[in-house]
Amino acid sequence: MLSSNALIREKATLFRQLSTMISAGLTISEALSALQMRVQDARLRTFLASASKAVMDGAKLSDEVARYPDLFPPLTHAMIQVAEESGRLDVLFDRLAGYHERDYSIRQMISRETLYPKVLGLAILFIPLGGNVIARWLTVGGLSAFLLFVEVLFLYILFLGVPAFLAWRAYVTLSKTQAGRDRIDLFKLRIPVIGKIVLRSSLARFSRALSVLYACGVPVDRSLRLAGDAAANAHIRGIAETAAGQVKDGTALTTALLHAGLTDDLVISMVRTGEQTGKLDETVDHVADYYEAETETAIRQLTVIAGVVCILIAGIVVGVIVIRFYSGLLGGLSAE
Repeated sequence: MLSSNALIREKATLFRQLSTMISAGLTISEALSALQMRVQDARLRTFLASASKAVMDGAKLSDEVARYPDLFPPLTHAMIQVAEESGRLDVLFDRLAGYHERDYSIRQMISRETLYPKVLGLAILFIPLGGNVIARWLTVGGLSAFLLFVEVLFLYILFLGVPAFLAWRAYVTLSKTQAGRDRIDLFKLRIPVIGKIVLRSSLARFSRALSVLYACGVPVDRSLRLAGDAAANAHIRGIAETAAGQVKDGTALTTALLHAGLTDDLVISMVRTGEQTGKLDETVDHVADYYEAETETAIRQLTVIAGVVCILIAGIVVGVIVIRFYSGLLGGLSAE
């Protein structure tokens, strides 16, 4: 089973290949069958085998997709349903490939940009342990150094490991319920600096999903609900759910979003422009581009600052260890 990032990349490749094959004249069943052995994830291979046979027997691809909610979210299912009705599955798969490619690109950027601060953070934790053990070994002896290692390691586990484990368990427990996930999402938005990054990222996901869904012909009210889920944030999802109900009752999209509590001026103005020009998918797509770029910039700035702070802390720690080492060494020589 692949990691979540690898699975997103594989789905992007799968949808891109499906789009190419269908455009070249293959039937959907033939395309699905041809791709069975080209994917690495076992779940995707199982889906492709099942879907190929079902479609050949006359079933709808969307019905097969609905049987694998762990692989395909409601957004994908809704888009395939609409594409089947319009007969433009090649265009749909192309849009899905682009959507997943952007998602994978952002995830990779976050992983890449945060790697250096993570390494420095671990170094700050273990430099004192290694430095003090080496200093004790050189000045006192091997047995004393080993006892110090065990003592410090125990303190690390007690004061860092146990709280980290409890925090992780609390996160996992809360994540099992919708109310718990909502509390986690709202907490993320309240974190200084990071909260703004989370909000921009959620708005980018919401806008991108809304653009893709609207372009594929999914009704606006349903597009809002699915885009709200794609935003992966309780605050945005709540706004989208409220707005969807108002749109279904005949309210204009811009007005519904305002009444639902969306205060972002850029999103509101671009949605208004899209409604007036009839190009809602294009204008909202520009919003997603903007916020993705903003998110990337903010993450890079934050990681640079975090890296500098970690370097300063590591320098101070190393300096203290060196001073203590030479102080102990000189003290030992004086005693002799």
